[in-house]
Amino acid sequence: MTFGFPAYHTENYQAGAVDPSELHAAVKMALNALGWSISAERPEPGRGRDISCRTSMSMWSWSEKISITFSDDCSVSITSKCVLLTQCFDWGKNRANVDRFWLALLRELILNQSKESIKAAGK
Repeated sequence: MTFGFPAYHTENYQAGAVDPSELHAAVKMALNALGWSISAERPEPGRGRDISCRTSMSMWSWSEKISITFSDDCSVSITSKCVLLTQCFDWGKNRANVDRFWLALLRELILNQSKESIKAAGK
């Protein structure tokens, strides 16, 4: 559980030997799979690539703002932040959002890798 105004959770991950454009596409597919709507995107290489989106409102949350930042070294940073500025406790919701995103992203990267392996075997 995080305490802050508003409550948030951030994690950074190194994607490894993944092509940056492939990583960007996998992130967008993961967001789509989670049902999170993209509200802004800045895809300019060299000036930073960011995606902003929001989760849907639920019985436990007014929704959260999700910010994803790509680095040149294929690392990705994700921050989940409560929409209500006065919300100082998130009861683990932001960390759960970050964890759900990483699982969805890993699933997309593994699926893409499997598809590439199948294509290479068929040649």
